[in-house]
Amino acid sequence: MKILDLITICLLLIPGFSMGQSDFEKKAPGLTCDCINKAPDKRPVTEKIFLDCLQKVFASDSAEISAELLKTYGDMSDEHAHEFGERLSYDIMVDMVKTCDIFFLYMDSFRRSQFEITNRDSLNNVVTELEKTPETMRNIRFHKTLITDYLFLKQYDKALLEIDKVKSLTPDDPALIIYKAHIKYFQGKYDEAISLYQQAVDISGSGPIRVLIEVVRREQAMH
Repeated sequence: MKILDLITICLLLIPGFSMGQSDFEKKAPGLTCDCINKAPDKRPVTEKIFLDCLQKVFASDSAEISAELLKTYGDMSDEHAHEFGERLSYDIMVDMVKTCDIFFLYMDSFRRSQFEITNRDSLNNVVTELEKTPETMRNIRFHKTLITDYLFLKQYDKALLEIDKVKSLTPDDPALIIYKAHIKYFQGKYDEAISLYQQAVDISGSGPIRVLIEVVRREQAMH
């Protein structure tokens, strides 16, 4: 997404928030949701609609955001504005997945579309050729490519075998944990998927995976 660049620009343009639940952080998800619901042609929600609404909400409370940024970091440097904007944006998105139906549907459809392919036969041919590569010539990047291809093809057993091969080389790589979490999710094993996603967050602090956890939790509650 282009969220981070946008929020950094917003923070730098306004004349900088503690990372606890400030008043702005509490009300921003609801304000952004209301804005999306009022948007013309809101179905389906697009990234542009979400970002436009988020920008309006940030601009509406510029003084408070500026003060909190300064309070948190002691300055308003580009680096701190970007870090602050990243953390805040994902906090807002996590809350919106929980409370904003239209945003949840947007994030859920975005997640599903990530593993949709239009030419399965072509990818199958590519994978067939990759599988002929001798083990001695396979590096970590090669294994990750193959894992991703297996996910697209829904060949989860093969993907898990590749994950196990790479884990011995990079046991704490959050990408491998996320791959496995995706598989558990696709298999309908929500609790295992959430646990694995959380492990990845604990290692990497990944904002997008924090949001994904809430998407999976909400989807689980619907089943």
